[in-house]
Amino acid sequence: MWQALVDWFLGLGADYGVDPIIFGSISVGAIPFFWASVAWLVRTLRRGRPIVLPVIATALCVLSAYVYLFLAGEGLPSWVYGAVAALVGYSAYSTWATVRRATSSEAEDASDGSLSARPRPEHSRPEPSLSGDSLAEDSLSGDPESEGPAPAARASKDPA
Repeated sequence: MWQALVDWFLGLGADYGVDPIIFGSISVGAIPFFWASVAWLVRTLRRGRPIVLPVIATALCVLSAYVYLFLAGEGLPSWVYGAVAALVGYSAYSTWATVRRATSSEAEDASDGSLSARPRPEHSRPEPSLSGDSLAEDSLSGDPESEGPAPAARASKDPA
């Protein structure tokens, strides 16, 4: 029984020009990259930065095996396209829900006053000025909290 199922499954690849081992390897191989891109997306959302690149990376991880299927496949039945569309739709929804839970969990943790809610440091960068004088003023101020260069860099830039 098991061997008949394996033969049928591997025979599908021969019928349509798709190697099931390559398809499966791409699918399984994309998993760690998918979760890394989801983590990148969550971190980017929490920091309030643009999410275009993390979304593209996540989408490519989800679609990678299907891209192989469509490029290598010959004469695929129309139900395969429908099944892939349904899987991609479900994957998009599931990923969106995961990201939404991950980004809202931090706000909920902070609001309940639990010990697990640690304040996250704000990594703000100074707004660039058109004159360029603010960087020079910070580097000469000697203030260790300033965003200017390190003291060694300040010393090398100061005229002697």
